[in-house]
Amino acid sequence: MKKEIKETEIKKLNKYGGIYAVFLILTVITFVPFISYMDWYGMIPWSTVCAIAVYFAFKADKVKKENHLSTYKEIVAFTEGRRFSV
Repeated sequence: MKKEIKETEIKKLNKYGGIYAVFLILTVITFVPFISYMDWYGMIPWSTVCAIAVYFAFKADKVKKENHLSTYKEIVAFTEGRRFSV
C-alpha cells in the first residue's frame, strides 16, 4: 500500500513539474508575440499563461512539502523510489 501511495506521489510530482516547465517556457516565448500582435491587450492571454505556470509551480511545491523534500538530492531519490540517506 505504501508503495502505491509513493508511486502516485512520484507521478503527481512529475506531472506537475512537466506541466510547469511547459507553461514556463510558453511564458517566456509568448510575451513578445502577444505584445507585437495584440498591443497591450496581449497582456491578457500572456497573464493567463503565466498564472497557469505559477499554479502548477505551487502544486509541485505542495507535493514536495507533503513528502518532506527540500534538496535536489532528496527529490531525485524520491522520484527514483529510493530512500535518501544523509
